[in-house]
Amino acid sequence: MTLGSDSTDRNFQCTSKERQLEGIASAKARDRYKGRKASIDPGNIRQMKVDGMGPSAIAKALKIGRASAYRAFRKRVAPDSSLPVQAPIR
Repeated sequence: MTLGSDSTDRNFQCTSKERQLEGIASAKARDRYKGRKASIDPGNIRQMKVDGMGPSAIAKALKIGRASAYRAFRKRVAPDSSLPVQAPIR
């Protein structure tokens, strides 16, 4: 190991992370960066909850994690579309 190689590695990591963030910002400005599409319908999960199913049963029925079911409970569905809207955090 040579003296200063640890410093060089840190500089490279900083530079690569900065470049990644710049690329993401550029893509967002061009409306190219949208993230992953939702694979879970929060309205469906909410309906299953109203029907009396618990989070574990919903997760098992939809083959998702229980944490994903809880996350869907926190999301609310916009009244004029099927797109989920993140509920405010308290």
